[in-house]
Amino acid sequence: AVASKLLHVHALSVVKTDQPDVALIVQAPTGETPRLASELAARGIHVSFADDGVAPASATIAKLRYLGDELLPEVRAGSLLHWVRTRAVLHSQARALGLHRHHFYYLQPPGGLTVGQLVLARTAGATPVSGALRLDADAPLPQRPMRAGDVLVVGLDGSSASLVGLERLITRLGGEGLGAEPLAWLTGAPPTSATSN
Repeated sequence: AVASKLLHVHALSVVKTDQPDVALIVQAPTGETPRLASELAARGIHVSFADDGVAPASATIAKLRYLGDELLPEVRAGSLLHWVRTRAVLHSQARALGLHRHHFYYLQPPGGLTVGQLVLARTAGATPVSGALRLDADAPLPQRPMRAGDVLVVGLDGSSASLVGLERLITRLGGEGLGAEPLAWLTGAPPTSATSN
């Protein structure tokens, strides 16, 4: 927290918006993302999928773009010296996703970033996203009401139960007069795109 203040890095947890929506980021096993995106799209649900810290295959990027979803770079918690690769890992993901090299968002680990990760991510032009709320899809719904602009990070394990849990969350949001959209929808960032060859 001290390092974040000194470096003037503020992790995004709430987006200022006039839209009655929350930003929904889904963390799921990488191999399950295309299937989950298809199943959610069939239910009219569109989200940002965290890419698990690895540049996705071009076929995955193309499929999610077609479905109306977004892929979001992610920095994972790692070993003591893992932080030294933060800049290179973020640039690799941003390049694969067709993101603007000097301004893009990425999902930070639940416990936050190390000082080294903060410094290197900042030099990459990347802004961390922490989320106003992080939960597993099959966990009990949060007690507090959710508000427009909240960034929700939801873990799915790919099972039917986790999909039902996410639908339960979406229903709860609807009951509070809120919709769920990909992060880029609320931040005004351009959608991710496959790089041209």
